[in-house]
Amino acid sequence: MNSGPMRYFSLINGSGNDGADAASADSETIAKESAKDFMKSVKEELIDELKSYDEWLPKVMEETTKPVLLDCYADWCAPCRKIMPVLEQATLEAEGKFKLVKLNIDNLPQLANGLSVKSIPAIFLIYRGNIIDSMTGFDPNKLQEMINTAELVNKAQYDETIMVSVLAEAQKMIEEKSYENAEQVLRDGYTYE
Repeated sequence: MNSGPMRYFSLINGSGNDGADAASADSETIAKESAKDFMKSVKEELIDELKSYDEWLPKVMEETTKPVLLDCYADWCAPCRKIMPVLEQATLEAEGKFKLVKLNIDNLPQLANGLSVKSIPAIFLIYRGNIIDSMTGFDPNKLQEMINTAELVNKAQYDETIMVSVLAEAQKMIEEKSYENAEQVLRDGYTYE
């Protein structure tokens, strides 16, 4: 039973074993290539691009395992090219706490219209089909805030005590008819450590 490509890893040592040097060099090359392939597969799992309208629901709106950062961009947009590597690096550094999905508005204009994208780059934080936050342009502080929120939402889905606390506070506000601060409490609720 083959479960995928074979990965070869070796220990690199300086033992001076002349007979094994060629084999060690080959083994090292194979190990490096295997590591590159592995990193590419990790990147493909965390960073995706919408290529058709049919991918919208399963890749963005029906994603339930982690929050999605949706990057609406165009190839001709200089700020989009500037923010893209920052988003990709942050996604990889977050180690699976959220997923980055790219949407080229020139290729799928109906999705951009549906999201009311008026300027780009436009970034949306989406969790279980709900837009939690959004930004336009390249504001590093706002972007970091969105990334932090995505990581906290991911953490909250696995930490029942956070959700119980947030829901209890929201219920209390409903009972007291204190709706003005509800949004702030929900945001602050995700800051529990």
